[in-house]
Amino acid sequence: MPGLRHTPLTLITALIFALTACAGGDDPFLTEVNQGGNQSNQNQSNQNQANQNQANQNQANQNQANQNQANQNQANQNQANQNQANQNQAQHECDDPSDCPSPEMDCVDDGTGVRICVEPPGDPCLADIDCSQGEMCGVMVNGAGSGLQTVCVPDNAQGSLGAACSDHDDCRSRLCHGGLCASPCNSGSHCGEFYLCLEQEAEKDGVQDDLDLCFEVPICSSPVDCTATDSTCNLVFEDENEDLYPACGFENPGQSGLGSACGDHDVCESNFCWASDDGTTGECSVFCEQAARDCGAGQVCVAFTENISACLSSCDNNADCPGGNVCHLTINQQTNALETYCDSTLGTGATGDECTGPLDCDSGFCLTMSYGQYTETTCSIDANCDAGFTCECPMDNPNCLTSERRCAQVTSENRCSELCNPANGDSDCQSPNHDLGICDTNVTVTWDSGSESVAACATALD
Repeated sequence: MPGLRHTPLTLITALIFALTACAGGDDPFLTEVNQGGNQSNQNQSNQNQANQNQANQNQANQNQANQNQANQNQANQNQANQNQANQNQAQHECDDPSDCPSPEMDCVDDGTGVRICVEPPGDPCLADIDCSQGEMCGVMVNGAGSGLQTVCVPDNAQGSLGAACSDHDDCRSRLCHGGLCASPCNSGSHCGEFYLCLEQEAEKDGVQDDLDLCFEVPICSSPVDCTATDSTCNLVFEDENEDLYPACGFENPGQSGLGSACGDHDVCESNFCWASDDGTTGECSVFCEQAARDCGAGQVCVAFTENISACLSSCDNNADCPGGNVCHLTINQQTNALETYCDSTLGTGATGDECTGPLDCDSGFCLTMSYGQYTETTCSIDANCDAGFTCECPMDNPNCLTSERRCAQVTSENRCSELCNPANGDSDCQSPNHDLGICDTNVTVTWDSGSESVAACATALD
């Protein structure tokens, strides 16, 4: 057929034979290829085994490390537990002193909320300065339960001196006194500025005892400055410069009111008895600024220093003042007017005795009495007058104008006097011990910013 090429039969037969020989597996080429594939498979298997072995080793190492850490943690915990057990055993945890191994021990807060027994009875102290670092001078019931003692206790980091409190453990000193943290002391220097070291009746766990305690002194001018419960302006604070200031202190609720007779502070609601001269009959008082607001009925607010004013009973004569007190004069700083008040004697001079100034007289009233003969000659200085005469104001007008001065012969003497009540006539001044027998209502008292007439015992002018 056209285009058909014929292959010789012998050639086809040879080709079939060759293919048959290859299929029989004796071909060197095929054998080499098979051997190379087997080697590759073996290598892969070996690598997989190595990887598995490494992974197993890593896991084993991690497991061992975890176990070691767990063992260490357990050992640490066991040691901590043992240490805590040893510490607890050494400190003797307690709820109250009866849990302690010795009757002399006390049960206190160690500062972490755990109560421990304090070895008998802790170092004694008078103030914080006596204790080691980390300790405070605290107040504890003694082992016998018969009184209070001051010993060094662990600092519980609670309220310091003067902090508000409702429980003893609220305070570093372990003593809540009157709603404020108190501290033991034996000197005001241990307490700080505006604190006092005073003997106070303290109470703890049903046991009462007298202790020297610090407490903050709130400076006051009158009772309105004292805001604590049952407090009023009734103490005197002396600072390092020896200046005196009124201060708030405790009251005695239910006792006698202001102006009542007293012989001791305890009988006054104000806890302040202004003592009488003989120490028997004083009057209940308080420091003040305004009589109408701060004082009792019949009392005036008397200024003694720039800082100190007190409520005292007004008077007309010495008979109005009990207990050996006498009737004094004072100047009301607010009104610039004279007021009278009962107080103890100042000097030793009795009425009629000679004096050179107020402090010589028991009444504090040194009266200058002048006797003279006045002329009609006006003057401004003594040189305007004849020999033996001086330029004087009229006796009833000691603060006269220059134009009112006259030349006069005047004799003066200073005598201790006393206030009198004109309603009683001259009877307040009648005494065999002196000759000032007239209750003179025109005795003039002068001071830097004014003058005023009062009634006082004097002699009749010649």
